[in-house]
Amino acid sequence: MERRERDRVQVRLECRVDRPGEPAAELYDFTENISRTGMLIRWSPEKPAAPAIGEEVMVKLKMPRNPVFGQRWMLFRAQVVRVSRDTDSGLMIAVNGSPLRFSSAGESARENWLN
Repeated sequence: MERRERDRVQVRLECRVDRPGEPAAELYDFTENISRTGMLIRWSPEKPAAPAIGEEVMVKLKMPRNPVFGQRWMLFRAQVVRVSRDTDSGLMIAVNGSPLRFSSAGESARENWLN
């Protein structure tokens, strides 16, 4: 049964998934698709255990470089709604949330967690 509420766009963008109270992620993950209210993220196999369903995370999505603004990140406060295994035995993390704001490349998602 299809449970999606919004259309999804297939797009592969680098992202980082941070958990509150833990050091910032050093390894990138990649999006598989994005909608207005969430995204599906391929979890890097080199990273520690994936977040659990219901866990709040900060997703820092690396946007394509802009000639005027330079490298920007879109920050999302999100909640994990699904964790599943892909056909290649990788993990897929589905999150729902909404964008908080854009940040420059030097800003940490941790700095913006509570803002």
